[in-house]
Amino acid sequence: MKQNEIIKMLEKLTDKERDALQSAVSSIYDGDESDFLKSLWEIVTIIIGDNLDEEGLDIEDILKVIDPALVKKS
Repeated sequence: MKQNEIIKMLEKLTDKERDALQSAVSSIYDGDESDFLKSLWEIVTIIIGDNLDEEGLDIEDILKVIDPALVKKS
């Protein structure tokens, strides 16, 4: 899956799906920002079923699509 396809896929998430993704991440991290970002990355990787690193995406690209406010936190 190419980078632009991954971004398009994430942009199509409904508000409910975005909330579910954020809830899933929040439920598995221990309050450490780096753990949160790592957990988010792992969940998105599982959903997409691809090696995102090979596509040139990084966590900030994912955060911009899911919740731009998270970019400021990272």
